[in-house]
Amino acid sequence: MKLNSYIRLMWNNRHLIWIFYRPILVINLMFSLGAMRLLFLAGWGFILIVLSIKLSGYLAVAGYQYLMSQNVFYYYRNAGISMRTLYLQTFTLDFFIFIPMLIFYYIVS
Repeated sequence: MKLNSYIRLMWNNRHLIWIFYRPILVINLMFSLGAMRLLFLAGWGFILIVLSIKLSGYLAVAGYQYLMSQNVFYYYRNAGISMRTLYLQTFTLDFFIFIPMLIFYYIVS
């Protein structure tokens, strides 16, 4: 899938992505703030550990969604969005929220 068509697909489904992302926003923000706290305490030498914390947060969210909200998946499938695409778009959105946090911390420190 080309990047342009991926962005167009994400833009067309932005309302559904927000509905899917809203319940897991707090969990993702907790992992982001925990990763930023580690970066604050340990320094930039631990950036790989910080990114692994974000990855573990993504895995925790995917597991949470899979275990707690299985019936919700049919809503998105009926809307024409595969779950793989929905997770990819959600985690891309979250990562684009995390990058400005890193840049802000880099500028401040």
